[in-house]
Amino acid sequence: RFGLTDAQDRVARMRLSDICKPEHKLVDIGCNDGFITMLVAPMVASATGVEPFVELPDDKPENVKWFRSTFNDFVDQNTKQYDVLLSLAVSIQLRDFGGLTEQEIVNGYHSLLAPGGIVVHETQKLENRPNNQAHTNAMIAAFKTKFVQIDHGQARPSGKREY
Repeated sequence: RFGLTDAQDRVARMRLSDICKPEHKLVDIGCNDGFITMLVAPMVASATGVEPFVELPDDKPENVKWFRSTFNDFVDQNTKQYDVLLSLAVSIQLRDFGGLTEQEIVNGYHSLLAPGGIVVHETQKLENRPNNQAHTNAMIAAFKTKFVQIDHGQARPSGKREY
């Protein structure tokens, strides 16, 4: 984690307060330590963090639930639909460790969303990283098969991460 200021800056840059509504159900795929999930929890009715590796805190808001699960298992076992899906610098891990193609990742995201649902996708570091750039281009192509892009910007100034 880069700290509270960095997390708050990311939330502001991606305009999550404009996207997240009090009636929304949100899922944060690969939520790491759950810090961003807990930052946006007051904006939504419920927030679900999915994380296979990092120990998540017991001290959390009442509307937050944790699932210690891989993305693949969560998609297979999930029965809920969400209004907002956060994919913050995690999709390349879903590809590399989950064995999924970029299209399979996007299909999984789509299956988790209610009609009209929104994906907030943050890229990996792009500057001087050809592998990450190729992955991002493949993700964009896959997103175009299921979604319409509504916004784009810089998620973090370091490493040229975009949303």
